[in-house]
This record gives sequence, C-alpha cells and structure tokens, in this order.
Amino acid sequence: MTTIFGQTEKYHVLTVRVYSSDYPTIQYATFLISVRQLDEANERYVTITITVMVIFWIISILASVYLANWTRKPILESYEKQKRFVENASHELRTPLAVLQNRLESLFRRPDATILDNSESIAASLDEVRNMRILTTNLLNLARRDDGLKVELEEIHPSTFNEIFENYQMIAHENNKKFTAHNLANRPIKSDKTLLKQLMTILFDNAIKYTGDDGVIEFTIKTTERQTILTIADNGPGVSDADKQKIFDRFYRVDKARTRQQGGFGLGLSLAKQIVDALKGDIQVKDNKPKGTIFEVRFNRHNFGK
Repeated sequence: MTTIFGQTEKYHVLTVRVYSSDYPTIQYATFLISVRQLDEANERYVTITITVMVIFWIISILASVYLANWTRKPILESYEKQKRFVENASHELRTPLAVLQNRLESLFRRPDATILDNSESIAASLDEVRNMRILTTNLLNLARRDDGLKVELEEIHPSTFNEIFENYQMIAHENNKKFTAHNLANRPIKSDKTLLKQLMTILFDNAIKYTGDDGVIEFTIKTTERQTILTIADNGPGVSDADKQKIFDRFYRVDKARTRQQGGFGLGLSLAKQIVDALKGDIQVKDNKPKGTIFEVRFNRHNFGK
C-alpha cells in the first residue's frame, strides 16, 4: 500500500469478532498493523549478520594463512640450514678427496719409484687424511649437539686451569707464539669439565691459527661472586663488524685462504657457541686495541648449579 506521501507501507490485517450493546450493528472489527519498521529492522539484522560473517570469514582465512606460514617458517629454516650444512660439508670434503686422488694417481704413474721418492706425495696425502678426520669429527660433534647436549656438572678446582694453561704454553711455544695465562679463579666452580675444556681449547686453537709469527695470546679466567669469566685476546688481524655477525655460523671463515692453509673448516667457533649455550652462558667478540680480537665468555654462577 502506498501512502499519500509516496511511501510504501506494509500492514498485517487482523479481524476480530466484537460484541457491543452500544453498537449492535457492528459484529466485526478490522485492524491494520504497520510492519514496515519490523521489515526494515529484519533487513538490517540480515545485512549486519552477513557482513559480520564475511568479515570473520576473511579474518579466519588471513589468520590461517599467517599461522600456516608462521608454523612453516622454522621448518623451512631448519631445512635450509640442513641443506647448507650438507652443501658446505660436501664442499669441504671435495678438496681433500681431490688432493688424495691426484696424489695416488701420481704414485701409479711412477710404479718403480721408492717410498722415499714419493715421500712428498705420501706426506701430503696423510695431511689431507688428518684434515678429513678433523672435519668428520667436528661434523659428528655438531650432529650430537643438534640432538641435545647433556651437561654433567662437577666441581672444578682453580688448579685445573693451571694444568690446561701449561699444555697451551707448550703448544704456543711450538708455534712460535707468546702465551700468557692469568688464572684469577679464587674459588671452585660447578660446570661440565669436559665441555669447558673443549671450549677453552677451541678458543685457544682459533687464536693460534689467526696470529702470525711472534703472535701474542693472553688467556684469563676469573671468578666473581656472580660470574665466571673467560677472556682470550690475540694480536691477529682482527674481525670486522660484518664478520662478527657471522663468525659463529657453521663453515664461516673470515679468511678462507689462510684458514685452509691452517687446516681449519669454520666449525670450531660454531661448536664453541653451542657449548656456551648448553652451559647457559654468553660469548662476545670484541676488538683488541691496537689490533687483534678478544673473545669473552661469561657464565652466571647460579647456572652452574650454585
């Protein structure tokens, strides 16, 4: 029905029987009830409901995509890390294997030569075999660390570090390096003795490799009421700020040519970082003025079980 104002109205018709002595001729009454507002309210309700459902549907899709990508991210990162690990390991093994192959083939080309005549090739082959053994040992250690490292705490007396430093002193002397040790530990600490010694050896070996002839290495250990601090400083070429961000990555080497000559594979500092993490410590790389590098490792004493 259209009103005089041009609006469309909807009505519900209700007819009822009436009894009235005042109006005996009226037997039925018809009522017209406008339902336009009810219809408009119903339409608004339907529109709002559909809009909300569409919005929630879109949000749920976006949330699903985000969560899917979020859950896939560590999986993809792990896959890429394993892929790079295998590629790097293959690359590192390829060089010594190629050297061995060439050396052995050269022996076949000289069947009448004596062992003394081939001593240079044999020595080079043995050197590459040693390098491969070190590489495979480090790879095995890394794989074990990835599976989880079990820390066995024990009390370590300060005199233990004197024994370790004595061994380092002999190695440094053989490599024409000046080594100075400062054992400032004034109380026993609780740690994993094997892992702690391995960590110290990795840092010492790294300093040996990256200092030239007449290099200077200074190793210090000290204890405070709250921390155990290891510091090793050298006067080598140092580490750039860009390399400091990657130096603990597997197979990363600051000077690839020099490290190859020294028999390094870029795995030592990665192992060191994993050991520090297992012992709930922190390792930092700093500049040693006027040149060189300082590695500083800090362990909170309560993390050692105290």
